Amino acid sequence: MTDQVRVIRTERIWLKSNPILGHLCHISKNLFNETNYLVRQSYFTSGKRIKGIDLRNNLQDSLNFRSLPQVTALKIIAVVEEAWKSFFAAVADWKRHPEKYFKQPRPPRYKDKAGEFLLWYSKAQIKSIADLLVIPQASNLTLKPRIASYQTMLGIRIIPQGVGYIAEILYAKYVPAIPKGKPTRVVGIDLGLTNLITMVNNIGKEPIAVKGGVVKSINQYYNKERVHLHSIYSRQEIGNGDKLRKLTAKRKRKLRNHFHEVSSSVTRWCQQHSIDAVVIGHNKLWKQHINLGKRVNQNFVSIPFDWFLNQLKYKLNDVGIRVICVNESYTSKCSFLDVESISQKPTYKGERITRGLYLSSQGRIINSDVNGGYNILKKAVPNAFSMNETVDGIEGVWLHPVRLKQTLATS
Repeated sequence: MTDQVRVIRTERIWLKSNPILGHLCHISKNLFNETNYLVRQSYFTSGKRIKGIDLRNNLQDSLNFRSLPQVTALKIIAVVEEAWKSFFAAVADWKRHPEKYFKQPRPPRYKDKAGEFLLWYSKAQIKSIADLLVIPQASNLTLKPRIASYQTMLGIRIIPQGVGYIAEILYAKYVPAIPKGKPTRVVGIDLGLTNLITMVNNIGKEPIAVKGGVVKSINQYYNKERVHLHSIYSRQEIGNGDKLRKLTAKRKRKLRNHFHEVSSSVTRWCQQHSIDAVVIGHNKLWKQHINLGKRVNQNFVSIPFDWFLNQLKYKLNDVGIRVICVNESYTSKCSFLDVESISQKPTYKGERITRGLYLSSQGRIINSDVNGGYNILKKAVPNAFSMNETVDGIEGVWLHPVRLKQTLATS
């Protein structure tokens, strides 16, 4: 029997604006700021932070604390404590490795005076009625989950979104343990704009591309409408408005939905072909260091690739497939067909001849994203391919991608 491991997953449900939730989330924000004030004052006056039972004792008579269920209030205090714990850890790391940071870490800030903050309800605060989850202490807020159940549920977070709320139902499930040992059937994924993903492999199957048109279309519409609304708001001398908040929330939902569809399709393909591991090219400094031209940059930096990565990671892990993230540096410049080592060089064996094509020193043309994908795969699993530098360079690989839906339809 395959070993199983327990993981925590989240089911998200969109909720429309609700005055009762708004009131509770506003109190939550007040308690966050009140807690943060006590910690900041202690830190700035003595260099130490008040924490634990001392902090809770200072807040137990607070109107904000008493206006919320105790478990909910204690969770908010814990969030502030965790933020300060992370701050001190970041400062210590910054002192040791300042090159990793753009600037010195700052203490946790206050939430906006007119804003809202999250609510947390434990399983003990929630009732199960048929297939519904009811929160009596949130004016009998009722949710109908698709995946989670009362038996597997751990708690519910209510997260303000400006024009509504997201209810996150945390639940536990058991998934296959990731096999140990060296992977043999491997996929490499290159992320981009023209192709959202380009997926290559070492099992002799055609590379697969998922076009980035849907994501670019969502972004372009959002950017156009945002500029229009900002021009109206500037004439009215206001910083933000409900229309922009609704537009932003809708964009997030559309992108998340598309990313879920793509990540599910990739996971199914990997299962169908008994893939052991997926290697993903990633760059933590995408937003800061890319220089692809003004128009391309505007699209690229506004695409939340980390959303997609997180969705893909947990779906692959849920079916027992290992995920390996590698730095994508130089993978697009080095020539895979020339068996070129992946590193910075004064000159490279191959060159990009058009936006989508790469020419090797042998005169062979390969899709640029496919070249990058193979190098990403090779970076994590150097011996993934059969190498023959004197004859064909790489044996048993395809040079140009097909679209994902076509591949799945014929698998």
